Amino acid sequence: MPSAHEPLSWLTLERYALGELSADERREIEARLAQSEQDRAILAEIRADQSELPPLPKLRAIDSGRKRRSIRWLGASVTLCAAAAALIAVLLPAGEQVDDAHVKGSEVALRLLSDRQGPEPRQFSAGERFKVEVTCPPSLSGALRLIVLQGAEQFEPLPRDASFRCGNLAPWPGAFALDGSEPADVCVYWGESSAPDRTELMRTASCVRLSPP
Repeated sequence: MPSAHEPLSWLTLERYALGELSADERREIEARLAQSEQDRAILAEIRADQSELPPLPKLRAIDSGRKRRSIRWLGASVTLCAAAAALIAVLLPAGEQVDDAHVKGSEVALRLLSDRQGPEPRQFSAGERFKVEVTCPPSLSGALRLIVLQGAEQFEPLPRDASFRCGNLAPWPGAFALDGSEPADVCVYWGESSAPDRTELMRTASCVRLSPP
């Protein structure tokens, strides 16, 4: 468990809300909640599951003869106490608006949080739980899928949620764990294929690789 001065992680509070902790762990969490307004606020957000997230601005395209400049998003605090952190402005000159039906990979970003390693882990171990945060444009709300590629397997550890709303580091409902001895690519996919193959996923999806220890 975190020290008395370290905020509780989202996953720890989610497990508390779901009743997954032991009696001793629950007593420790409740003692922490009695002392920390920040942890109580995050727990209330988990229970309500309807935190408001700022929408992303519409992207602009440039003339076809020029290179696109990069798009960067401002990350939010891992403790989620600043869940409404501002986005870095889109660094593109004025021009025609991009059709929302043609979303580029640079407009979707995936971030993982581990209950053991914290934000942006690069490994997984048995029993370790991961939560997903996605930065995506409003047009993709409810249309994203979380797909994992591991060895010859392809599976969805968390179901698609039609109520999921895109925003800046929007938390995907639920958490998942991995096992096995091969690296796993955790991907957010928004294409039209009901069963995208590995080539399509690695070309069009936003992915993060986790390796076994």
